[in-house]
Formats: sequence, structure tokens, C-alpha cells
Amino acid sequence: MLPLRMPATMVYILLVGLVMAVGGCGSRVSDQTTAVTPASPTEATALALATQVMASVEAPIDMADFDQRLQAARALWDSHHITDYSLRVRYSQPTWNVQILTIAVEGGVVTDSDQSCFPERDCILRDIDPAQFTIDKLLEVAENVAHLNLPASDMDITFNATYGYPNAIVYPDAFWNLESFQPIKP
Repeated sequence: MLPLRMPATMVYILLVGLVMAVGGCGSRVSDQTTAVTPASPTEATALALATQVMASVEAPIDMADFDQRLQAARALWDSHHITDYSLRVRYSQPTWNVQILTIAVEGGVVTDSDQSCFPERDCILRDIDPAQFTIDKLLEVAENVAHLNLPASDMDITFNATYGYPNAIVYPDAFWNLESFQPIKP
């Protein structure tokens, strides 16, 4: 299913229309006059919510710009022909302790991994597949997160200027932060 994008004015019109349909605009006293009745608590809440939604409406990220940056990052990564490397990633989701994964990749396949979490006291290690944290997989994650149709202020995706891997992928439901990356040279 493709994400639906609506201009802020259309969202506002729909919200005001909904509030008016549910609560009405007032009551008719005669054919020539209209008396405005005070808003009920429900109407006041609906109007406050509509105002808050309008105040927070922001355009999603510029997908054309992001797709260009992602394509450039992939091309940079591919140009290095790196298949053997080690990296350390901090990863978390809401209600999780930060998971810290250190993995070694040889020939594009994870050959060794270690996992810890932060804060160490009272932290819970989560069942995480280290193969989902290779550079190729992190580039896929960056693309998927960018296509969630979230406001630009709700996400941050950056790429390393030297190698093209994602430095950070952040959005409200998770984050990946690449703390270290080291190519393994033969």
C-alpha cells in the first residue's frame, strides 16, 4: 500500500469539517440570525486537537533528495569492494535497553559477533540476529525508514563520507548508531 500524503491545508479543512459535522456550528434562532452556543467539552477538545495537529503538520522528507543521497552512499560503499570488516552498532527500540553489537564480517557473511547492553546494571539482552547489522542490511534499513512517510523532524539518517555506510538511522520506533567501522585488509 502506498503512503498517502496530504497537504497541510487539506488536513486542516478535513479536521475542521469533522469538528463542524460532529458538533455543529451553532443553532438557528430564526431565519435571519444565528446564535453561537458555547462549545461543549467534547467540541472544545476536538478543536484543541485539530489545532495541535495543524501546528505539528510538517512535510515528509524530500524523497528525491534522500534517494539521491542513498544512491550516492551505496555507490560509494560498492566502490570500495569491502567484504571483510568489523563494526560496532548501538541499537534500540522503545522499552529496550540499548543493545550493543560487535560483529566481524568476512566475504559479506557474519563470522563472529558479541552482544551486550546498556546500562549494564539491570539490562536485558534481546534476541537479535547479527546478520541484520551488516552494512548492506543497514543500507536497506535506511531506505525502509526513509519511506515510512514520517515528518523530516522525526527522523535522522546520515551516511559516512568516506565509505558510504549509514552513520545513524533514527526515527521514533528505533535507532541504529554505528560507533565504529574497520575494514579488514588482507
